[in-house]
Amino acid sequence: KANDHAHAVLPAKPSTMVANYLDGKPRPSNADVIAKRHSKESKPAIPVDGVCCSCTEKCATKRCVCKESGNLCSCNCSCNENKCLYN
Repeated sequence: KANDHAHAVLPAKPSTMVANYLDGKPRPSNADVIAKRHSKESKPAIPVDGVCCSCTEKCATKRCVCKESGNLCSCNCSCNENKCLYN
């Protein structure tokens, strides 16, 4: 009796999480999924403009490549934009 009631109340086949997420939408192609992936690093490994410091704070020491070369820090540098003295 309980088994018959369970079949009457519960859905016949449980839906998967993917089916619930897509909910009638077409599944994206593998090429689209791969194209939307982002790297964990937001900055390129090789600087675009050639000069890039690896400072983590305000570029106030002689170890700062940008300060040593007399250039301003760029968006490729890893320094803190709010604290950097050479932005």
